[in-house]
Amino acid sequence: MRYINKLAFAVAFAGSCSVSATVATLEDLSETSMLVLMDSARTINTAADGIVLQLTPNPENPLGSAFGHLTVSTSRFSTFFKFRRTQPSNGEVKGLAFVIIQPATPNSDGGIIKVEFDTQNHTNAVGININGKSSASTRIPAFENSNTWHVLIDYEAGRLEVRMNETGERPSDRLLRRSVNLSEILGGNLRAYLGFTTGTGIAYGNDDISQVDTGTGSVYDNYDILRWSYRDELALKSIVKQCQVYGVHDEKLNDTQFFTVNPLTGKTKKLGSLHSDYDIESLAIHPHTEKLYAASSKDSDNPGMLYEVDKQTGKLTSIGHTGFAEVDSLAFAPDGTLWGRTPEGFITIDLDTGVGTLVIPYAETEIKAIAFSPDGQRVYAVQNTTLLNYDSATLTTSECALPGKVEALELVGDILYFSSHDKEQLTYQGLNVETCEVFDTGIKFTFDDVEGLAWTKRACLDERNIIKQVKATLETEPVPAGGEVVDDIAAWIHPTNPALSTVIGTQKHGGLVVYNLAGQQIQYLQDGRMTHVDLRYDFPLGGETVTLVAASNRATNSIALYKVNPLSRFLSNVATSTTTLPTELAGLCMYRHPLTNKYYVFVNDKSGNVEQWQVFDNGSGQMNTSMVRNFSVGSPTAGCVADDRLGQLYIGEKRVGIWKYNAEPAGGNARTQVDTTGVGGHIIADVAGLTLYNGEQESGYLIASSQRNNTFVIYQRSGNNDYFGRFQIVANNALKVDEVSDTKGIDVIEVPLGTAFPHGVFIAQDSWNSSPNENQNFKLVPVEDIAKVFGLQ
Repeated sequence: MRYINKLAFAVAFAGSCSVSATVATLEDLSETSMLVLMDSARTINTAADGIVLQLTPNPENPLGSAFGHLTVSTSRFSTFFKFRRTQPSNGEVKGLAFVIIQPATPNSDGGIIKVEFDTQNHTNAVGININGKSSASTRIPAFENSNTWHVLIDYEAGRLEVRMNETGERPSDRLLRRSVNLSEILGGNLRAYLGFTTGTGIAYGNDDISQVDTGTGSVYDNYDILRWSYRDELALKSIVKQCQVYGVHDEKLNDTQFFTVNPLTGKTKKLGSLHSDYDIESLAIHPHTEKLYAASSKDSDNPGMLYEVDKQTGKLTSIGHTGFAEVDSLAFAPDGTLWGRTPEGFITIDLDTGVGTLVIPYAETEIKAIAFSPDGQRVYAVQNTTLLNYDSATLTTSECALPGKVEALELVGDILYFSSHDKEQLTYQGLNVETCEVFDTGIKFTFDDVEGLAWTKRACLDERNIIKQVKATLETEPVPAGGEVVDDIAAWIHPTNPALSTVIGTQKHGGLVVYNLAGQQIQYLQDGRMTHVDLRYDFPLGGETVTLVAASNRATNSIALYKVNPLSRFLSNVATSTTTLPTELAGLCMYRHPLTNKYYVFVNDKSGNVEQWQVFDNGSGQMNTSMVRNFSVGSPTAGCVADDRLGQLYIGEKRVGIWKYNAEPAGGNARTQVDTTGVGGHIIADVAGLTLYNGEQESGYLIASSQRNNTFVIYQRSGNNDYFGRFQIVANNALKVDEVSDTKGIDVIEVPLGTAFPHGVFIAQDSWNSSPNENQNFKLVPVEDIAKVFGLQ
């Protein structure tokens, strides 16, 4: 145990590097003060990956290691890291190992766990080694190549599991599993050294550790977290996306199909094959072990059976018979007791034998689904189209009306999720248990007889996965024309009296509509088929400074240019000529260089082409334009927004995700993906409107409209645009303002706008102005209401 001896020596100077908390994060490997670097290990700036930790960069000394001194959870943890092998050797270098080490003391022999990635003689084997004894290893395709490899190591209930691939998404299948007594290895001391070693042979090789993330993993929320990370949100996305819903669909009379739903993306897929004649009508996930259980009903070949369901394959393992001929609902109480509903009443079920015990006889009426509150005080049950809310403390029952037939129920936080049937489509909805307000989650799929739902609650209760709810306090008058005619908005701030500010909206069948902050129309400028609009202040024109408003006119394929009259608040045209643009215009936004004060307009089309035009005073009090740049995003685009202070351009590629470009004319084609509509992303197609909330310096938020699930996704403005959270605008029944649906354009103002919006306003286009059913319009939400639900100041 060479490294245990060296670590004992290193303890003398490790105090300044020691971290006593159960959370350790390396956001940037340029800062490694929490690590002990030994032998030839060092950080280095590489062209491929930026700053990385290289363990053996020195051919004269092919030994290297790096460790952090952390508190380890003996219950469960998960570590994620990715590595790339550079400068590969043809010799006997033995590769890389992730290790957990407890140095020997006078009272303990210490111990070591190693997950080894062995490249000796090109074996490319992965194995688990405990105190010098290796388990059976497995081989995978050559990870000694120059590709980036992603590793996820999970520990729970005495088992260590290893997963690995080149994609970065959590694999469903594990490479290795081994029983590990972590408490014994740690010797009762939860402080241990976690890190990496490499280069134990005589030849020279180098493994770059570009990200290490030690944390709860996808299923271990709410336990001790150990996370080290290098500027890569892949690990975070891997964790977040594991918020998952399991469902069971009744095919025909008694055939069973399990399926999964990702509530972040709305994507549904079958889990395993069809189970004929099983008639499974209920599901539940254990609140502690997160095992998935199911029970069969009366039309099964084995009615009243309890099963465990494999969450990766859908395979059923029989536990035993409940002793009842039908179990049509399952739910776990917070203490881990499994309850079931039978025609005779409510039963508890032994998880080892499957035997049920009748606890509450209740045969008078049919109950189709049950759920418990997190504290166990309240029980929710569905009776026909009514939700019963029983409070065990007060012995009272309240009711909420449901929109239709409900057979599946699950409580997550204070939101009760349920499935209701609507002809051939199942609509997935939520209900606030305090107010009885029902809202649409935006998730719809073709299973038409869903009998049970179960959530991975620990992951789904992660703040990043909860869809926050806010309400609009005001809406504009409907636009003049009917149909799907409204796309975008831009808010104008009055220079002397912010309460006189306006909202400028586009109308594809007419022009531009201007509203005051009471939502009243004050101007309808019938000037073409306007799709998108944006504005910038202090444009020098004819010896004065004006607010420049740009709009994309699909009627003439041109950029329409206007100025705002601060007295009347009306728009007037100041363009000298028509600027020919790509066909099928799709989006427009503006950019102002912070130093040169040059003004630009970006326009994009439905093929993904983007053009950047400079706007300038032609010397006669009007404006001209000149194209300075063009590039292609790759496929149909939608909204865009430019960050003037940081010189960045964000563009939504409708079916792909959000991209960040340099906003300068010489910015070229280089780009960074902020989010994806694919696996691991937080936004679903179509990506629609984008806007920026500008804070001080580089602080603030990027906000995107996730059109098809009626939500708005928030990212940090700075750095790598880390995902922050999501919200939706629900109905404000008290003020008779309906919910927001199918939103395209959005805008946000971060300055006070009078008494109605003392901290600013978020504005969203509403495609379904449904209460009452009128032409489309815009909804306005106080900024502080959004900040409040996210716990911000």
